[in-house]
Amino acid sequence: MISGIFGLSALLGGLAVWVLQGWIAGLMAFLGLQFGVPVLAALLYWKPDPDPAVANARFAARLGQVRTVAFWSTIGLSIVAALAFG
Repeated sequence: MISGIFGLSALLGGLAVWVLQGWIAGLMAFLGLQFGVPVLAALLYWKPDPDPAVANARFAARLGQVRTVAFWSTIGLSIVAALAFG
């Protein structure tokens, strides 16, 4: 009886860890798409300018555009994955 309880608790604990690892991996991928990729893409398009204010404004505008694309891409990929993997 006791070993059955321990076995069941180990199974449930393992299942909880497996589910949490999936959520953590999903969260890391989401954060990477939302923050890491846009910053790298905006840096690739950054051009030096004699006026730092102009360079910063261009960088902020590009970052906003790329973050918008990353946001909607994440939603689209989530929908496609949900439909594909049910």
